[in-house]
Amino acid sequence: MLSAYEKGELPAVQQDCFISPRPEEELFNTIKDIHCLKNIANKKSMKKIKEKFNLVMETWQMSIGDVFDENKLKQDTSDRITGKSLKR
Repeated sequence: MLSAYEKGELPAVQQDCFISPRPEEELFNTIKDIHCLKNIANKKSMKKIKEKFNLVMETWQMSIGDVFDENKLKQDTSDRITGKSLKR
């Protein structure tokens, strides 16, 4: 898979795992884009939908006590391309 990616032969649908850094927000129309290839999160027309989704997510997280400090998220432990361990 890595060899095909490096040669530019990997289909777009299989390239997702190589995206780094990831966009802060991702939003897909899974009816029209079943492989989630077109991120529509930054489209102006999605602003109200993102606000609604964020409110729903925050409400749900608070209701189940799923609150976390984003500053404590774990970093990658291996390189996304080579797979080699990232010693920190």
